Amino acid sequence: EACRAAPALLYLPDLTLWWAAAGPSLRATLLSLLSAVPPDLPLLLLATSPVPWAELEDQAQDLFSPGDEIKVPAQTQEERRQFFA
Repeated sequence: EACRAAPALLYLPDLTLWWAAAGPSLRATLLSLLSAVPPDLPLLLLATSPVPWAELEDQAQDLFSPGDEIKVPAQTQEERRQFFA
């Protein structure tokens, strides 16, 4: 579907939880489909994780390169208040 609807965004919230719940068959399907996506297709794979890339399971790490990781620090209550003020 992403190939037909490009540009597209594939979002996996909490990759560690999804990976644990998905099971080997679904994981293999995701990896297979993503490996078949042409490199010039405008597809963004975006995932969140409570752990750094280095702590993900090996197959989950294969979805991303270490340089793809963006760390977003937790904000204090005051910082959130100022942002939304």
